[in-house]
Amino acid sequence: MTPISISSDAFNTTTKSYIPYKMDNGFLNSSHDYFDQYVNYPDFAIQQHIEGVVAITMRFNSYGNVEIIDSFSNDIKLENYVNDKLSSIHLKDCSVQINKPYNIKFTFRLI
Repeated sequence: MTPISISSDAFNTTTKSYIPYKMDNGFLNSSHDYFDQYVNYPDFAIQQHIEGVVAITMRFNSYGNVEIIDSFSNDIKLENYVNDKLSSIHLKDCSVQINKPYNIKFTFRLI
């Protein structure tokens, strides 16, 4: 499947966060840093000393919104937090494969 470009004027830009995209390395490589920064360690988890892993299978629909296909975690609070954060992401001026499943793992460990 060939990546398609999504025009920024095709979406409502008032309520979503946006993924910056660089054309050189493809979606996951260029957006890895964004996910690390956007889905940071939640304050409630730090305060409650919650650690865990959240595994997500997601895709971008034709409107540029994230759809969570499946998720799994050892802690439901962390899983819900990650699902909520990812669901608020919206693509702008980037290229991805629409409806292609992407697997992402978030590890939350206190140091």
